[in-house]
Amino acid sequence: MTLTTSSGLPGTSVRTAFLAATVMLACSSAWAQTIDTINGAEISTDVYNMYLESRIQKPASEATPEERTRYLDELKDIYLLTTQPKADELAKTP
Repeated sequence: MTLTTSSGLPGTSVRTAFLAATVMLACSSAWAQTIDTINGAEISTDVYNMYLESRIQKPASEATPEERTRYLDELKDIYLLTTQPKADELAKTP
């Protein structure tokens, strides 16, 4: 399957979309800050805000202090559960 665009160059729109997504990700990550580190895995503000918005179904800026605390604790628990096997493995290594 060959993708073509109006320019006649195959795959041009796919490459352009990929480049744009990569630039957006790099820019957003440049401003992200680490909120906490769980078993060596950093929780960034970007990940936290996406998680918060998915849980409260509104923009993160509209979250109450109670919601912020509750869902940060919940996200920390998720990180703890998903990184624990790796942490246990690393603890056995001198």
